[in-house]
Amino acid sequence: MDSEPITQLSASIGEQNYTCTIQDSRHMYIIDEPESKGGANIGPEPLSALLASLASCIAITLKMYADKKGIGTGKISVHVELQQSGSGENTKSTFLRKIKVENKIEPEQMDRLHYIASVCPVSRLLSGEILIKSMD
Repeated sequence: MDSEPITQLSASIGEQNYTCTIQDSRHMYIIDEPESKGGANIGPEPLSALLASLASCIAITLKMYADKKGIGTGKISVHVELQQSGSGENTKSTFLRKIKVENKIEPEQMDRLHYIASVCPVSRLLSGEILIKSMD
């Protein structure tokens, strides 16, 4: 039986510069900064983790869709980049994605995969209005 998706987690940081321990209901992992920024480089940096969440959600969603529809994609690769312009409250963030499939598929199927990528849970979250508030 699958459990509900994770919707909360905690990060804690101790004496080691910038190494955060992330704990959700099932996993513990590390987010860190590279040595060039004073971290220990023992885990991905926060923005890399965000991009990994987006890329992996797209890849998983595409794999589920392709399997359900019998589309023989072979290996699915998702490359994402973050571009930002402006500053402060006027910062505009754009996520660029590139999807590659190992096997040749019909152009209509590839178009559908691009649409499915845009509606994966993390894509929908990042495409909507985002507010960050303190829970005090």
